[in-house]
Amino acid sequence: MEAVTHLYTYPDAIATESGRAEIDAALARLSAELDLEHAVKIRGGHAGRITVPDVSPDVTWTAIASVVPDWQQLFLPRPTD
Repeated sequence: MEAVTHLYTYPDAIATESGRAEIDAALARLSAELDLEHAVKIRGGHAGRITVPDVSPDVTWTAIASVVPDWQQLFLPRPTD
């Protein structure tokens, strides 16, 4: 099975251009940390949900904590199972 992680943004975080730019910058750092072939981006139709392909949630959340220290202001917390 292919690993996928979904990140969710706060609605207010993507409501402004500056908020979207901040999230885009965080996603660029995350993509670089995970050494992804293509950078993860916010998509138009599903602006609140971001898909990180081919990476497990454990690896993704460890990388977020490492390279996006203010992630709590941008992304909803990791869901608990």
